[in-house]
Amino acid sequence: MSGSSGVKFSVILGVIQRVTAVAPGDIKPSWELLLSTFTGFVNALRAAGVDPDNITDFSKLTPAQLQALEAQSNQLDSTQVNDATTKIDDEVKSKCGIDLES
Repeated sequence: MSGSSGVKFSVILGVIQRVTAVAPGDIKPSWELLLSTFTGFVNALRAAGVDPDNITDFSKLTPAQLQALEAQSNQLDSTQVNDATTKIDDEVKSKCGIDLES
């Protein structure tokens, strides 16, 4: 991967942290799972020496670092996280009238 992704993962993490802190009890476990998983991904980036706000190049990473990042990335696409984000989407749409998927 080369060139900046333009995504500021630490900003996203901060938003997830703030929402998780105030999430209603019925949806809080889904937010906590998303927070835990996303935190693991951001921490894996940092552990590999990658700035989570300026991802420009993975070519200097060792195979072990790449494997760790891949494992964390796969967690973001796990069934549990997908189920949690579906619950979050449904909750926000039904209670706030906001469609996060559009």
